[in-house]
Amino acid sequence: MGRRSAGQLRVTCSTELAGDGNPLNDVRRGTTNVSVHDAAVTRIVVPADTIPVGNVIPVGMARNAGTLREPLTVFFSIADTTPVYAESIALPAGLPFMDTTMRFPSWNAVEGSYTARCSV
Repeated sequence: MGRRSAGQLRVTCSTELAGDGNPLNDVRRGTTNVSVHDAAVTRIVVPADTIPVGNVIPVGMARNAGTLREPLTVFFSIADTTPVYAESIALPAGLPFMDTTMRFPSWNAVEGSYTARCSV
C-alpha cells in the first residue's frame, strides 16, 4: 500500500451506464479532510543510565506527529520485577507539534536495577 496523504483532498465519484438518460448527473466532486493520529514518546530524559538513591523526578519527552491536537494521557512507569512507580499526566488539549517535556511526580529511588517506560 502506498503512502497516504493527509489534509484536505479532492474526491470524485462517477458512474457509467449504457443508454443513461441523464449523463449530467453521473459525476459528483467534493473534498474530504484526512486526519493522522500519531502521538509518540521520543525520549526518556530521567532516569537515564545510573541515578543516585533518593528523590528523582521522572521526565519524558513526547511529540505530536499527527495533523491535529487531541486529548491524550502520557504514562510513566518504573519496575524491577514488579512495578515500583506508575504515574500519568492527562493532556486535555493534546500535545503540540514539537517535542514536549513532561515532568512526573517524584519517585523515591532505592538501590537496584530498574526499567523505565514512558508511553502514550
